[in-house]
Amino acid sequence: VVAAAIELLLAILREAAIDDPAGSVYAFITRGARRRPTVAALAALARGLQLEHPNSYGGVIDYDDESRDQKETQNMASWRPKTLGERQYCVSVDVKGVARAARLTRAPRLLDCSHADLHKSSILLGPRCRVIGGTNGVGLGLARAVAASKQVTSLVLIGRSGHVDVDTRREIESSGVSVDVIAADVNDAATTSTTLTDSTAGSIIWCAGTTGNEPLATVNSADCWKVMAPKVAAANAIQSASKNVNIVLISSVSSVWGHKGAAHYAAGNAFLDALAERERSHDQLSSPSRIIISVRFGPISGTRMISTKDELRLKRLGLGCIKPECVFPVIARLLAMSRTEVVVADLHQGAFASVHAASFGKDWDLLANLREEQINSELVEVGTADTNAMNVDIRDV
Repeated sequence: VVAAAIELLLAILREAAIDDPAGSVYAFITRGARRRPTVAALAALARGLQLEHPNSYGGVIDYDDESRDQKETQNMASWRPKTLGERQYCVSVDVKGVARAARLTRAPRLLDCSHADLHKSSILLGPRCRVIGGTNGVGLGLARAVAASKQVTSLVLIGRSGHVDVDTRREIESSGVSVDVIAADVNDAATTSTTLTDSTAGSIIWCAGTTGNEPLATVNSADCWKVMAPKVAAANAIQSASKNVNIVLISSVSSVWGHKGAAHYAAGNAFLDALAERERSHDQLSSPSRIIISVRFGPISGTRMISTKDELRLKRLGLGCIKPECVFPVIARLLAMSRTEVVVADLHQGAFASVHAASFGKDWDLLANLREEQINSELVEVGTADTNAMNVDIRDV
């Protein structure tokens, strides 16, 4: 269903990416993207048009699926023509439940997480932690950090290669953690279900994913799905997992502010974020003790997912790379606090806000609310906490 919907939207986006002398502008209306993963992915894919072909982009308008004023909203005059130069198009006006731009607000400082909560995180992570995409990149780095924290007694690393080099395996096992490495394609629902039916309490950290750079004008449905499929596969994993297994979905900041030339990557991560929200709302009734979170990380250095050239380019735009050793302590704290919808980024707020507002206008200034709270535009070092193996510097987010 997801792949079919993506294919239909891609046809429209490829059309929108063609220079049109008539100046056609495309607007997209969705409903309930916050908790409907497929809708969230479609909305994120459509927002890629803003980055790549802004003159053709008329906005993504998402109606709140849970609004108490739905009937009133549907009856309101939600569209009226507006002229810009010689082009006429439609813009949304005064509609309740419309999300025009997702703005960032300040999350609680992670170091405010109490020692009791940190102890709770070890219970939530173990005794067995399964890392999907755990044989390389971010996943393998997380697996090593989990082992070093001594919060679990067993690690299961699942990846397509099914291989971890001997030295890395010995390093993990030296922490007193048993290691199982399983070769599995996460896109194969049957294989994933079999792998995750283990009922041992603990956690799943979903790191599966791949990157791709292909503009909307040329990307085909097969290439798009290749990037999105490892993210979408998490839905099947959650259904297969035992109810005593907590789940951490590793997402990306691209789901919040997009990724030029890789809208399909942003769409896959938006799927993860909405999936976490949907499952959390379901679990409040069926399995209130289980925790599911999605964490939107900025670029992480040393993971082969971003080149040195891109690291320098992003730094000029106000977005630095996160140190790999900071990733796991953040996850442990967010899991203990049961916090989702959090962006974790090495962000120079002044530079980022200037670039973003200059590109899209003040209405799309994601950091406006942060400045209203008088947050300093420079990153603030907030020190360290005595948390055993998690004693590392964590920036305020």
